[in-house]
Formats: sequence, C-alpha cells, structure tokens
Amino acid sequence: NDVWLELLGTWAGARRTDPGSGVLRLGELVDRLEEMGALVTMTLYRSLLADLLIRAGAVEAALEQLAAAIICSAAHGERFWYPELERRSALLLAACGRRAEAALALGRAREESVRMGTIALTRRIDATHL
Repeated sequence: NDVWLELLGTWAGARRTDPGSGVLRLGELVDRLEEMGALVTMTLYRSLLADLLIRAGAVEAALEQLAAAIICSAAHGERFWYPELERRSALLLAACGRRAEAALALGRAREESVRMGTIALTRRIDATHL
C-alpha cells in the first residue's frame, strides 16, 4: 500500500520546508496506518511525527507521540527504536525542565541499548547531555 510512501514523503517535504505544514497530514497518515494494522512499524511513524512536532515547537505533543511509540514498542515487542525513543524523550523532558524524568528516560535508553548490544547507540546515549 502507498500510505507509508506518502507518510515518508510528507515527513521529508515538511522537514525541508515548514514542519508545521506537515503535522496534520502526517498525523492522519499515522492514524490510517495504525487502523490498517501496521503496528510493528508504528514506533518509527510516531517518531517521525514527533520529529515534525519538535521542529514546529509543539514539544508537549511531541512528548505524547514519543510516549505512544514507547507504549507501542512494549506492546508489540518491537524494540529496535526503543533506546532512541527514550533518548529523544529524555532530551525533550530536560528541555522542559523535567530533569528527574529525563534522567530516568536516559537510563532506560542506556539499559536497553546495552542489553541489545548496540555499541554505537550506547555511545550516543553516553554522549547525550541533559
């Protein structure tokens, strides 16, 4: 199906121009893919939506999307993006002054990246400053 292609095109186009312009459409496409049962890749799609929301200055909405992606990751066993989702959440939480929550999120990210054996990602997490 071409929905995921439109989703990627919408994300890429809005990222190059005006992030706010693609948020609504990208949200609709994420919802449609979820309705179609594309649950394993939902973590990636919600992360892309969070990316646009961050760039558009909608930090709380971005945190909501990252939280939804983390829940989806746990519910469907898709752990590939989990450490990065937690790391990005930690950065946003820290930017909002929620340092204790940020430290916990970064700790979860590191713990999972070590468990997964992803040395490069663990180094990226270790280099993350809150």
